Amino acid sequence: MPNSASDVQEPRSSPVAQAAGVFVMFLPVIVLMTSAYNAGGSPQPLLTGGVATTAFLGLGLLYQVGASRATAHKTASPLYLLAVLILWMSAHNYHDWFLHAGMGTLVGIPLMLFVFQEWLFPGSSSQRRARSLVRRLAAKTDWPDDLAACKALPEVKALREALHDDAEPVLVLLMHPKPEVRIAALAALEFRPGWRKGQAETVLKAAKFASEPPVRAAAMMALANVDDPHLAGAIAVYLRDATPLVRLAAAEALLWDVERHWSHVRQALRSAMADVRCLDDGPLPINGRLPSQTMQDLTMWSGEAGPIGVRSTMTLLAHYRQELNENPGSELLEELTERISSAKIPSSLRLELAHLLAAHDGVDGNLWRSLLEAGQPSALRLLAAGAMLREGADEQALAALQEVARVPNREMALQVAAIVQKCLRIDMGLPIGGALPEPHSKLAASVARRVIDWADGKSKPLPDERTFHRSRISSQFRPLPKPSGENPRRRS
Repeated sequence: MPNSASDVQEPRSSPVAQAAGVFVMFLPVIVLMTSAYNAGGSPQPLLTGGVATTAFLGLGLLYQVGASRATAHKTASPLYLLAVLILWMSAHNYHDWFLHAGMGTLVGIPLMLFVFQEWLFPGSSSQRRARSLVRRLAAKTDWPDDLAACKALPEVKALREALHDDAEPVLVLLMHPKPEVRIAALAALEFRPGWRKGQAETVLKAAKFASEPPVRAAAMMALANVDDPHLAGAIAVYLRDATPLVRLAAAEALLWDVERHWSHVRQALRSAMADVRCLDDGPLPINGRLPSQTMQDLTMWSGEAGPIGVRSTMTLLAHYRQELNENPGSELLEELTERISSAKIPSSLRLELAHLLAAHDGVDGNLWRSLLEAGQPSALRLLAAGAMLREGADEQALAALQEVARVPNREMALQVAAIVQKCLRIDMGLPIGGALPEPHSKLAASVARRVIDWADGKSKPLPDERTFHRSRISSQFRPLPKPSGENPRRRS
C-alpha cells in the first residue's frame, strides 16, 4: 500500500499520447521555420526570434506539464497565439497563400483541441487522473477496519487534489454498496469550496439514504462550505440525528464560519439544543470570536430551563475560556466584569462567569463587594462572601453570608457550612478535608440545622487544629473503665 499521496502515480501514458504532445508543442516552431524559408533568403529577424522563443517555450511546457498533458488546449493555446502574432507581424504579402495556410493552422489546432476536450470528449488531465483514482477506489479490497481511517488513505488525498476543477468524477461512488468507498469519496470532497449545479444535492441524497453514521458524518463535512441557505437548512436537520457523531459533524459544518450561517440555522440550532437527546453533546463547536448576534442569542437562551440553558451556558463558557487562554487582555476582563455585574444577564450565567474569572485571578475586590448587595442572587452573594472571607475577616461579607444561610436551600446551606467551617473555624459537622455530603442525606440535614444555628449566633468557634483533632479522636475512642477488685469478673 502506498504511504503518501505522491506514491499514488497516474497510469503511464502511451507513446502515441506523448508523441502527440511533442507534435502539438513544436508545430508553431515548424510553421514559423517554414515561413522563414518561404521568404526566399531575405533576413527575417522577427521570424528568427519567434522560432527561438516558441521553441524555448515549447521545451519549458513539455518539461513542466509532461508530453502527454501538452495537448490540453489551456496549455497549447498561448503558444499558438504568440506564433500567430509573430507570423502576422512579419508578413510582407498578405495575399500569400502560405500566410493564410499557416494562420489557419495556428488558429485551427487550438480551436480543434478546445472543441474535442470541452464538448466532444470532456475531461482535462486532472479529470482523467480523478477517474483513474475513482476506478481504483471502487476496485479496492484492503480497507481499514475502522471506517474513519478511510479518510487518511493516500488515494483519498490524491483524489482530493485531482478534483480541484470539478467534483463530477467522484459522485458516482456515492451510491457504491461499500460504506468504505462512500466515506473515501466524501472525504475527498471535504470542505469543498465550490459546487456545480446539482452536485451538493447529490451529496445530501447520499447522506439521506446512508444507514452508517460515519457516512452521514462525512457527507456533512463535505458540505461545510455551502453558501445556499436552503442547503444549510438541509444540513441543520442532522443536528438532531440519532447518532452523536453525525450531530457533531453537522454542527461543525455549519458553525466553523458561524457569522455566515447563524441567521440561516438559528432556529434549527435552538431546537437541537433544547432536545433532551442532545444534552450530552456539550457546547457548540464554535471557534474564534462570537458575532454579536450569536452572543445575544446564546445569552438569552442561557436563562431558559432545560437542556438549552445548560448547553448555551457551556458554549459561552467555552468561548470565554478560550479567549482568556489566548488573549487575556484588559478589554476581555472588563467585558467579563461588566457581564457578571449586569442584572440583564441570567444569574446562572453570571455565576459561571464569576467562577471562570476567579479561576484566572481576574476578579478585583470591587466586583466581589458589589456582588454582596442584597439585590444580588444568593448564589453570587455566597461566592463573593466566600472569596472575601478567604482573604480575611470582613463584616460586610459575614453579614451577607448570614443572610444567605437563612435561605431555605439545603445545597446552599452545605456551601455556607463549608465556608464557615474553613474560614471562620466553627464546627459545622462536615468531614475535615472531605467532600460535601449528598443534599438528601441525614448528615446534610444535620449540617443545615447547624447553619441556621450559626446564622442565629448559637455556634462556637473551633479549638485550635491539634486540640480539635485530638478531641474528635477521643470522642470516637473513649477508654473503657478499669475493673474493680483483685479478681475482675470475666464473661462466661
